[in-house]
Amino acid sequence: MNIYSKIPWLLAIFLIIGNSQADILLTSENLNTSLKQMQRLQLQLKENGIQSSTDEYYQLGVTASALANLLTAEVIGHGAEQESLINLALQRSADIDVKIRWFGRLKRFFYNGDAYNQYLKNFPNGEHVAESTFQILELDYYLSEATGADSLAKSILKMEEFLDRYPEFEKISEVELYLAINYRDLWRQYRDSEDIESVNKQVEKTRTQFEYIIEKYQGKDKSDIATRLLDRFNNDVEKNSEQP
Repeated sequence: MNIYSKIPWLLAIFLIIGNSQADILLTSENLNTSLKQMQRLQLQLKENGIQSSTDEYYQLGVTASALANLLTAEVIGHGAEQESLINLALQRSADIDVKIRWFGRLKRFFYNGDAYNQYLKNFPNGEHVAESTFQILELDYYLSEATGADSLAKSILKMEEFLDRYPEFEKISEVELYLAINYRDLWRQYRDSEDIESVNKQVEKTRTQFEYIIEKYQGKDKSDIATRLLDRFNNDVEKNSEQP
């Protein structure tokens, strides 16, 4: 899988964030609030052990994710102006066993999702299962560097299952687009093979998924993004079919 193929969609998201949240700044005050919240939750989890509640795990994940997004918005909006405060945020988070890292190839900070994974393990029928599962799916989508067709197929299956299970999920459009891109990337795995049936199947799946998004979100950013990606895909398919 070519991880760089995902950057245009990622940047589109954060250009929107940058425009809508340009006034949001990383400050000592809001950083301290996040760190204190995460530290309190970690202490509660340690003290309560197996008696820990669903909210403690889930809120830890939410707070850590929010901090990672705030750090990203700060870098997008203001570059390295707050470098010392960003470094402090990363170090203090690590000290309380909350792992947030900068991924240069994606130009974004990510929380590693430990709390969401623990939530799903301990509370498979909890009220926050859909959101926690989405967070893990999104992490896997962006951070996976797997290159084989089998890995892509497994990721696709998880996304298809999620869409079937949570059709009304508020962030369903993001999963739908991730799925379309994974279909396209799986086609790239097959395109030079002699398995013509698999090649044609992935072409059809990719086109169908992009066209579904274009129609469903007509007039919205995701429709425009899907249109551009579908145009590029169709050009790639045409070029590939012309090769001897």
